[in-house]
Amino acid sequence: MRNIESITYDDFCKKYNVRNIDLVSLGLFQPEDVANLRGLAGYLTGFEKITNIVRNFPGYFMNIDFHFKNMINNNVWTNLIRDFFNSHTSDELPLNETYPITDYNMKASIIAAFKPRNILEIGTYFGWGAASIKLASPDSNVFTMNPEVNSNANNPIRKDQIGEVFISRRIKVNQIWADSSTFDFKDFPSIDAAYIDGNHDYDYVYSDLLKLSPIVGQLIVLDDYIPNANSPRGHVRSWGPWNESVVAAVNDFLKTNPEMFQSCYWIENSPIAVLIK
Repeated sequence: MRNIESITYDDFCKKYNVRNIDLVSLGLFQPEDVANLRGLAGYLTGFEKITNIVRNFPGYFMNIDFHFKNMINNNVWTNLIRDFFNSHTSDELPLNETYPITDYNMKASIIAAFKPRNILEIGTYFGWGAASIKLASPDSNVFTMNPEVNSNANNPIRKDQIGEVFISRRIKVNQIWADSSTFDFKDFPSIDAAYIDGNHDYDYVYSDLLKLSPIVGQLIVLDDYIPNANSPRGHVRSWGPWNESVVAAVNDFLKTNPEMFQSCYWIENSPIAVLIK
């Protein structure tokens, strides 16, 4: 069995010569983006919380089973109550030290350190991940995959919102409209690095690993991998069913395919796992 080893980000950087990339200095994140990013990360004031729920109600309704499991999780309820009248961002922090920008910096820096030629992201969402990866690895070809019809996603959004960040900012990302669980990668260009942040249900995560592991040459980075509810997770607000599914799928895959990767890490105080060939 191949186990995932806990490692600090500093130690990982030393081990793999990771240079921290500041995406703010590269022009990706602007002060006006903070409110939107804060909402995506679950950091909302009471009024913002109500506005966010109303705006995203169609998405909740489309995936009611997942969100019901989410809401009955004690951590989620506790955080909702605590967050309702409180804002959890600090205006005193420099933009490049603001969460979740710090996590985008980390993921993009890790991938860039391996100097990949072709990078594939599973799960486009608004496009912050793909845009971050492309700016950190400007000489790489970045592909991102997402279904046109997003109804099975954990956080459904409209088609015209998918990838809106890199589209509106004219960042060169190759957008692929497909479901990774049914996509045939046989004729896909060679992939050096993959970033998996699509549907977080167990079967989808396992399928993504099963399909990509044999064809990815250097590393796979996964989001929302937090070993358990008591693991130090940095600024991540809550640990819920989505994390449990990701962890179970990754651990089960590594148990049955121990030869696929030479080293496997969970970056402490983060939701990031890195599987290295």
